[in-house]
Amino acid sequence: MFVYSFPGSIKLIHKADLVSPKIRGYEVYTDDIGAKGYYRDNDGAKLVTVKKLPLPDCYEVEGDGYLRVPTLKLSEELRLLGDSFKLRCVREEDGSWRFISFPN
Repeated sequence: MFVYSFPGSIKLIHKADLVSPKIRGYEVYTDDIGAKGYYRDNDGAKLVTVKKLPLPDCYEVEGDGYLRVPTLKLSEELRLLGDSFKLRCVREEDGSWRFISFPN
């Protein structure tokens, strides 16, 4: 993305490129006509690609650890998504990933 600024004008940057101050959250909008936006806290979650492994209820975050599946309900929902899908997750200190939500 190229951004040009001129004296007396503002310079626009993407929220992912903002270093300081830390963003507390942001508004999210869908593509539905007439739908209202909603506020989402910045929880540090990333959109990651998850692959189902040959073992039951085992999932690998593409090239970077594995997904924790703490509940039976989440396990049942993940089974319906197929062999590869995207999720919003947070990376834990031990290298595993914790599920936050399904992408919008």
